[in-house]
Amino acid sequence: MPSNHKSIISAGIGGSVLATLICAWSVGRPAHAAPPAALTTNPLVLSAVALPFTTMPAPAPTTVNYTLTSSGGPFCVVGLPVHSFPESGANDVFFGLERIDGGGLSHGSFLIFDASSGGTHPLDIILSYGNPICATSSLEFGATQFGPGGADVDVFGTAIISAAANVTVSVEVE
Repeated sequence: MPSNHKSIISAGIGGSVLATLICAWSVGRPAHAAPPAALTTNPLVLSAVALPFTTMPAPAPTTVNYTLTSSGGPFCVVGLPVHSFPESGANDVFFGLERIDGGGLSHGSFLIFDASSGGTHPLDIILSYGNPICATSSLEFGATQFGPGGADVDVFGTAIISAAANVTVSVEVE
């Protein structure tokens, strides 16, 4: 018999032995039994936290930062739709992640107002980054208007938070 057939047969026998051991271990535990205490966790709940309607005053450049802070546990932002309402003459406005747990980051920002076309681009920042953003204590997002002169721009949004039921998240605007 060729050696590769012996390897395949050996692997099959080893897998059968492992499956038998796993089944034998689980026989002693009823199917309706609760998981071991170490595996239980607080259930996660979704909540919405408003990023308040905030005006970025002219002249540019101006920045508004939104800091989301946990009351005492980790949390994830699973959605963050943001909007801008610029006055005539406003410059480009970008929105992006600035800090996780106080540490500065170098991530891309996303255009939410395009001065050259006059078009607003409301978007979900989390979808743009491609995955939920999590922290143990705080996250900071920033909106920035670039360019000379400019005009007032209003920015607002809603953060969709996933956290344990006993954790609340608040927003501070700077």
